[in-house]
Amino acid sequence: MILSTYTINQHTLAILPAKQIDYETLIIESETTLRVQTNPLKIIENACISDWTTYEGRRRAVIQHMNFYQKVPIPTSIQHRQIFFPTHSPKHIDNSWIAAHHIMQIKKYANKATIQFSNGYHLTLNISYHILRKQTIRAHACLEKITMQQLTRNDSIDRKT
Repeated sequence: MILSTYTINQHTLAILPAKQIDYETLIIESETTLRVQTNPLKIIENACISDWTTYEGRRRAVIQHMNFYQKVPIPTSIQHRQIFFPTHSPKHIDNSWIAAHHIMQIKKYANKATIQFSNGYHLTLNISYHILRKQTIRAHACLEKITMQQLTRNDSIDRKT
């Protein structure tokens, strides 16, 4: 079955380009793989809209707060602590979006890298271990900064009431 669109959820592990005639994206979830007609970047953009913001707004915010200018990780849901990072430039034909919050381990595999996700699923990507590790670290740093700002903001609100 091929879906026309897809909504990112807590089970989404990776959003991969499919390059097929009938569908553009493979979604790897905790328990299944889905085929979707919508392209990977549009799925990320739609997730931002569902969280009452825009992809470009989130991208600009991450650049502003983290000084990451290329391959910017995108928090798709602040409330659920979901953040995805691109493996290439977001518009690159080979770009995949990886859920950093589901990564358990990264292993070097020849000139590639393998991710082990929280459910035990392994995904080998055609990017270097170094790049994948760097992207994962950047995404987690971004999530940590968001969390710290939320805690500071909530603490400030609590003192006022």
